[in-house]
This record gives sequence, structure tokens and C-alpha cells, in this order.
Amino acid sequence: MILTTQNQSLCRKQDFYEVLHKFYDIGTLSHFYQNHLLKAGLKEIRQNTGKKKPTKKFIIDQFRALEKSKKLWKEVFATFSEELQNVWITLLYRESMTLYALEEKVGVRIASVRETDHGWALTKKDWILNEDFSFFVQVKECGYGYYDREPDREHISLSLPPAVRKFLRPCFPRPPLYHLPTYKNPPPFPKSAVTYHCEKGLSDLLVLADLFEKQPLELTKGGKIPKSILRQLRQVGQGEEFFEPTDPRSSLADLRLRWLATIANQIPEKNRKPLLQGKPTAKTFPKKFREALYSIPSELFTLLLPHLRMDSFYDRDSKYFDKNKLAQLLEFFAQHRTEDWVSMPQAWEHLLIRNQSIEFFHHYVPSARISMDSPALRHQFIHQGGLLDKHREELLRKPLFQTTALLLAGLGFLELKVSPPEPSSRWIVGKSPIVNPGSGIHAFRLTELGAYIFGQTNKAPESLKAPTKATLSFHPDRQQLICKNPDPATEMTLQQFFESPGPGLYLLSKSSLLGKAKTAKEKKARINEFQQHFGDQIPPKWQSFLSQLQNQSSPLGNGQTLKVYPLAEDPTLRQLFSQDPVLKKHSAKVEGWRIAIAPADQNTIRNRLEKFGYFWGE
Repeated sequence: MILTTQNQSLCRKQDFYEVLHKFYDIGTLSHFYQNHLLKAGLKEIRQNTGKKKPTKKFIIDQFRALEKSKKLWKEVFATFSEELQNVWITLLYRESMTLYALEEKVGVRIASVRETDHGWALTKKDWILNEDFSFFVQVKECGYGYYDREPDREHISLSLPPAVRKFLRPCFPRPPLYHLPTYKNPPPFPKSAVTYHCEKGLSDLLVLADLFEKQPLELTKGGKIPKSILRQLRQVGQGEEFFEPTDPRSSLADLRLRWLATIANQIPEKNRKPLLQGKPTAKTFPKKFREALYSIPSELFTLLLPHLRMDSFYDRDSKYFDKNKLAQLLEFFAQHRTEDWVSMPQAWEHLLIRNQSIEFFHHYVPSARISMDSPALRHQFIHQGGLLDKHREELLRKPLFQTTALLLAGLGFLELKVSPPEPSSRWIVGKSPIVNPGSGIHAFRLTELGAYIFGQTNKAPESLKAPTKATLSFHPDRQQLICKNPDPATEMTLQQFFESPGPGLYLLSKSSLLGKAKTAKEKKARINEFQQHFGDQIPPKWQSFLSQLQNQSSPLGNGQTLKVYPLAEDPTLRQLFSQDPVLKKHSAKVEGWRIAIAPADQNTIRNRLEKFGYFWGE
């Protein structure tokens, strides 16, 4: 059976028996009756005596006789082949799965190609489910159809109507990963994997948030952190990076720092201030932190999926994102214990089985707004066109799950067994292959800090301490200050404007204050920036120094732009420029028989030379 969009919506409104009656043909129901209901040898099933073929109503009545008896349905399930059992268990707990993926999973062909004559020597090829699998329904996804070409198995999804899934789930066995197993020791992982545990992650985020509270982070037009600022932020971050890329230009270089800096900068002020004012050891701190994190859902989604290139109409617009998905993801990781390891691949399969969708786009957002390409799948995927469901799982859902785990590890909430990610072999953005940073995660477990943030315990770990606040003492007469209990953010700010001859001592001079400023506008901007940081604490004499520096005039006035011309080797012409009052007034001699003329004087010089018979072509 092939479901249209209209039939899919109708299926959701019908009960089990209505779906059997309205959407299944007699051939499919008769095959199930003969090969499974009767073969089970159930006493409740009566033979269709006196009739050559059972009617649809008769067969549906036999289904009614079974009702929801787990014991009776267990006997029916035993009549299935091993491959058919695997497909039933899979599709009872997943909304859909592509024909390709199902055949790879069970190791048997589920459908065959049928040719239909369309005249003019054209034939149309479609997939037809083999008889044993005819109870499942096909859902065709968008895509071009071609004559004389075998249709793509990834363009056909198989599923069961919702009413069928709801009715038979309690009757059939559950899949192996319905309950997610945990391990006291990490499950097997490759030799390339390392243990990643960042104890300073949350402390780094708080320091960055405090820094950006005083001075917001300025991004490039493309929304990226400038390299010059990133170099300064490295002095603030104390936690370890996820990977050690050999190429500093790699997208993995400083990935954790870029993530934390972007998040700290994008937390709204109303959520940032309570986070910085409270002590990390307080009972209310975890709730404040989660509220701050949930306040930037759309930015987080686009941050965690760096391969997305969305139109500006949708980018950073929260109304097109499901705000609940981030909370659902965090709750999944929060439910585990600090003693137990969890396999990342098994966790993903568990989510699919439990039908916990993490699709963050609202359903009405056109997938065409996501722009990627795949040269290897050119005939399957339309560039900047429809993104098929199988691609959404591969490019959106699974990567989001993996990078969320990586982010939580960067904050110190998870411990990982992880290998460096490999570039995609078939997906590119522009000319670069996609790199999913979290694709190398093999296993994870919750840390003590994670247990505290997610509310499993009220006791904060020792690694999380209240951020120290620096104390600045400005000398009233000399331009020097002493910094006690320096914190990374304050040290970074002081280094921008002061010279430091020794620990805790900072001197202010014209050169250190102005830095690389080359124009009066840049000088003014540097002084204003200094006053924004320290304005309330600056002594009167420091203020006088700044005012004097601000009002200093340029040593040279604004000159007029002149253009230099060589004179022709004409003694009379050279004599004119030396003696004629008009030519002398509106030009200036330059070494080597050259004349400098301002643009405003060119017409005057031209007219004067014409009177002496010289014609200047310019």
C-alpha cells in the first residue's frame, strides 16, 4: 500500500480496525490471515468454511477475536520469519525507515522493481513490496522520477499506520535497545580515542560572560569571532580543547573556546546578570544556568551544526526553532549517573526506538532553506532544494545529538571517549567537505559537575568555585595601579591599555593607552573604550591626563592634495613658470624641473598656458 499525504493524515484519526477496513486491500489482509493467523493454530480463529475466499469483514473479525491478548499475538509473531520479525519490531518503534536502510538491517530484499508500460516505448519502474512484507506501507518522498531507471531505494520509506503501531506495540516483543544499557567500564572503542574531561569548562563560560557584560564581543560581518580577539580570549580560557589539530586554520582549532565565547556573548542581559551575581555553590545556581542556556536556542542550534548555511530570513530567528528540543536533549543526558558509561551509538538508536525526535526545525519551515550539496548523490539531492527525510536525519538530527554531547563535555558536564572527527565522504558546503565535530564520540558519562547542574545533587564539586573579583587601586598622583586577586577577564582588559613591569603593577602611558591608533578618530575610540572600563574609578589627575590627550591637536595641519608634473625640456616654458606671476602663484616648484599643482588650480594653469601658445591636454 502506498500512502498519499491525505491518507497519512486520515490514518492518524482512525482506530486499528478502521485502518484495516479503509486502507488495506483484501489481498494483503488475506495473505496475513492465511500465513500467520491460521498457521498460529489459534482456537479463537475459525476456518472460513463454505466460502472460497474470505471477505475483508471476515478477516477483520478474526483480528477482533485476538483483541490485545499478548499470549495470542505471541503465537502469531512466532509464525514470522526472522527477517520479518526484525522489520516488525523496527517499524513498531520508529515512524519510518528507508527501504535501503531496512534491507541493510535485515539482510534480505523487501521489495522488487515492477515495470509499467507508459506508451511511446517508455516504461515506469516502481518498487513493489514482496508478499511477506505487504502489510507495511510505502511513503514516497519528494524527488524526481525518471523513466527507464531503477528508482532509488532511499526515496521510499516504509512505515506502519499510527493506529497499527499503537495497537500492536504491547503485543509484540520490544527491540533490544528499548532500555538503554549502561556499563561500569567504557564499552570497546578504537585505539585512537582519548578520554576528554574539562573541569574548567563552566568556569571559563562564567569568566567570558563577565567579560562580555563589561564589553560586548564584536563579531565579523559573517558572525564569526575575529582572530585577533580569539588570541586574546585564549588567555582567559583555562580548560582543554576537544582536539589538537595539526593545522591552526582547521575548523577544530579553538572550537571549545569559540563555542563558549559565542554562547557567553549571546545570553540575554536579563539572564546573564543573575548568573554572575549568584554564587556557583548556591542551590539556585543550576536553575539560573539552565534558564540562561535555554534563552538562546536558535543560536545554539546553528552554532552546534557548523555545516548549516541557512538563508538570513531564517537564521537566528527563534520562531522557526522548537525551543523544547534543547531541553529534551539536556534531559536525556541528565538522566544518567556519574558511575555509568553509555555507548553513544546505542544511545542514538535508543532515541530512535523511543521515537524521541530531536528535529529542531518547526515542521512548517521549508527544508529548501538549508543549502548543501553532494556530488556523489547528484541524482538524489537537489542543490538548495528539498532535503529528504533520510538526509535530515543524517545532516540535522544525529549531528545535533552528537555535538550537544560535545558541548556538554566542553562545559565539564560529561566525560567522553572520543576520536578526532573525519570529513564527510559525500557531503560538502561550497568546496569543503562537512566535518561533524561530534561524530567521533564513542561513549559518555555524567560528571559530578553535570550531576550538580542537572539537579541530581545540591552539592557543587570543588572544581567549581566562585569567580574571584579583582581589586584595583589607582594611585592618585601617578598613572599607575595595583591589581590584587586578578581574574582572567580583568587581566585581559588591563593588558590592552597598560604596561606591566611586574606582577600586579600596571603603568599607563600615551603609547600603551593609544596602542596602534593612527588617526584622531581611532585615538578618540581608544580613550572612550578606556573610560568605559575604568571611568568610575579614575582619579581626577588621570581624568586630566585623558582630557589633555583627547584635546591635543595634530602637529601638522590638513594639507591639500597636490599632483606633480614634469616640465617639458623647453627653456621658454621653464622661464614662464619661474617669472609669470599667475603661474608662480598657482603652482610650486619641485626638485628636478617638476611642478606641483593642486586640483583646484589646474584650470587656471591651463588657461594661462593657452595664452602663451601652450596647450595642456589634461
